[in-house]
Amino acid sequence: MYGKEEAKALRVDFWETLNKKAATIRRREGRPKKFMLEKTGIKPVRLKFHTNKNDVAVSVIIQSKHESIRLRYYEKFYSLKEIMESEIENLEWELIYEDEYKSEMSRISTTLSDVNYFNKEDWDKIFAFFIGNMNKFEDIIEEYREYLKSRINE
Repeated sequence: MYGKEEAKALRVDFWETLNKKAATIRRREGRPKKFMLEKTGIKPVRLKFHTNKNDVAVSVIIQSKHESIRLRYYEKFYSLKEIMESEIENLEWELIYEDEYKSEMSRISTTLSDVNYFNKEDWDKIFAFFIGNMNKFEDIIEEYREYLKSRINE
C-alpha cells in the first residue's frame, strides 16, 4: 500500500504519462493532441476517464439541471446504440447514475476490469484502452454532433 504522498505522486505520473502517450499517438493519427473531454460542443455532454483500484472506464456523461433535457440527450444517444456498440465493446447504458457526490446524470461507459492504475505493469493496457475508446467516443460525437443537438429544446 502506498502512503498519501506516494499515491499522489503515482497518480500525477499516471496522468502525465497518459497525456504524453496520447499526444504522440493522436498527432500521428492527425487528431488534436488533447482529448475532447468537456469540449464536446454539446453543453450537457462531456467525456470522462474513471480510475480505481479494480478497473478503469471511459464514459459519456450527460448532466443537466433539467431532467427532461438530460433524458432527451440520453434518448438521442440511445438511438445510436447499434452504431456505438459496433464501434465500442461492452457498453453499459445507465439512464440514471449517481456519482460519488450524489449528482444525478446519465452515463454510457465501457470498462476494463482487473487492472489497477497504481500498478505500473497495468499502465500500457490501461493507456491503450483509454486512448482507443476515448478516440471512438470522440469520433461518434464529431460525426453525430448536429443530430445529437437537434430538436432538444422542443
